Amino acid sequence: MKELIEISLSMNLLYGPIPPSIGNLTKLTTLDLSYNQLSGALPSEIGNLGLLTSLDVSNNTLGGSLPRTLSHLWKLEMFFIESNVFSGTIPVDIFEHVQLLGADLSFNSFSGTLPLGICRGNKLINFSASHNNFSGPLPEDLKNCTSVAWFVVEKNHLEGKVFEAFGSHPDLMIVDLSGNQFSGYIPENIDETMPSLTFLQLGNNHMVGTIPSTIHKMRDLVVLDLSGNNFTGTIPTSLPNMGYFMISNNNIMGTIPNSVGNMTNLVVFDVSGNRLSGVIPSGLGKCQSLEVLDLSNNNMLGSIPWSLGHLGILRKLQLSNNSLSGEIPSSLRNCSGLEIIDLGENGFSGVIPTWIGGTFSLLRILRLRSNKFTGTIPQELSLLRSLQVLDLAVNNLSGEIPRTFDNFTSMAIRLRDVHSSSNGENNEAMILKKYYEETVVIATKGQALPYSRTLSLVTCMDISSNNIVGIISEELTRLVGLLVLNLSRNHLTGNIPKKISALKELESLDLSNNLLSGGIPQGISSLTFLSYLNFSNNNLSGPIPSSNQMETFHESTYSGNRYLCGFPLLKKCGVPTQVLTPIHNEDDDDDVFGIDVSAGMGFGVGFGGFFFVLAVIRPWSHAYFKFMDRIVKKLLRAS
Repeated sequence: MKELIEISLSMNLLYGPIPPSIGNLTKLTTLDLSYNQLSGALPSEIGNLGLLTSLDVSNNTLGGSLPRTLSHLWKLEMFFIESNVFSGTIPVDIFEHVQLLGADLSFNSFSGTLPLGICRGNKLINFSASHNNFSGPLPEDLKNCTSVAWFVVEKNHLEGKVFEAFGSHPDLMIVDLSGNQFSGYIPENIDETMPSLTFLQLGNNHMVGTIPSTIHKMRDLVVLDLSGNNFTGTIPTSLPNMGYFMISNNNIMGTIPNSVGNMTNLVVFDVSGNRLSGVIPSGLGKCQSLEVLDLSNNNMLGSIPWSLGHLGILRKLQLSNNSLSGEIPSSLRNCSGLEIIDLGENGFSGVIPTWIGGTFSLLRILRLRSNKFTGTIPQELSLLRSLQVLDLAVNNLSGEIPRTFDNFTSMAIRLRDVHSSSNGENNEAMILKKYYEETVVIATKGQALPYSRTLSLVTCMDISSNNIVGIISEELTRLVGLLVLNLSRNHLTGNIPKKISALKELESLDLSNNLLSGGIPQGISSLTFLSYLNFSNNNLSGPIPSSNQMETFHESTYSGNRYLCGFPLLKKCGVPTQVLTPIHNEDDDDDVFGIDVSAGMGFGVGFGGFFFVLAVIRPWSHAYFKFMDRIVKKLLRAS
């Protein structure tokens, strides 16, 4: 065994600690224990392996601090310890004598500064330390890493003027510094200092300045992510034919140049959350590889260009919160693979096209809120079986809620169960999610909240603030996967369906400001996930259900319903309610009033004979009921 040169036990079911006796194998050059279930600390005896050139213990559950004896591995070239639970700081002298080619420290809990010496010998090609708690500036010797091709330190707490730490790196292809606190600007001559760049990701830092006009010279650039910074200026009129252009949440002004249509490889175009104005360029219709078009939260004007109908593989169309107008162009029916249509907070008008229902079989989000749509809600929308979010709120829609809405299959199942048992996404979807995180604002629990990572678990129907009439049909209660239901501020009549208790997943229910009558179904107290409820300003009556979470709601939940009683209202339900129903008797014109009394069985049997006598002896009956009528009226006035 002492003569062993290589141990490669990757992707087995090894568990437990690495034995200290590993240090006896002094002739080892390669040790690969990756993708197992090993635990415990990295034994200090590993420092005895002076001939080791490659150490890979990635994707285990190894933890603790790294042993200082690693500095004895002078011949080490490949050092992969990612996806474990290592913590603490990196020993100062760990790379003092080595000449690394590659190192990956990602997905651990390291703190302190990035290790010095990683560029010793100027041989480093690949370095990754993402998803840790490293802080401070980039290593001073980074400028010496002229051969580095891959430098990834995303999701840490690193800071400093980032490009001052870099020098000239002719072979550098991938740079991911996103999710830190870096500052400074992108140098205008980046096309000369980093001419081979394919991935430049600087998202969610504190970068300033403008997008370099020389960026069009970077012919190999595939991904440019500058989102979540403080960049200003305009979008350069000439851009390289990249695949992912993401500059969301900055202060970019001006218009979107029509030359963007030359980017035929474009997959994601996300310029949301800026100060862009002007019209949507028709040239975007030439980007036939486009899957995501996000122009939301800008100052865009005009209508949706007819040419967008040429985007045959478009999956996400997000144009919300602009000043767009006009009708939805019928050319969009050619984009049959759409999963998200978000046109909310604009000035779109006309009717909701009926062809939406028969075209977009994959549509998950249809958000048209806060526009000027008129007409009725198309019954054809019920063909959207994949629909999870239907938001038509704040328009001028009329008519009734289609009874066929119970066909929304994705609202009729528990999505959290579906996702927990799913086999994951395909590679294409995972790559897209890596570079673009879809975000949709959903009105729930009385406020507008952005959903991104958990969006796939949300189900919502919001038809509030329209002119909808009719009743709440029992068909809606078949959507047992709904989390949010908002039908408020309409003209709905009738009772709250008793079967509303079937909506066990419901977290937010708003039926306020309608003309609903009758009682609140007792079964609503079984909705244990319900944390927001609003029944205010209707004509509801009777006792408020008082068990489970129903006792947690404020009296404003029920205000504007004068005949409701019980906690949390001050009005008590102790006095029986007399229902005065005139009954015409053919023998005479006397009015006989029935009394609705809730009483126990014993009381009913004992008192039944007395009422029988009253019914037989008519003078007694007439006098008694007039007397009781006066008593009940006095009691009602007192309450």
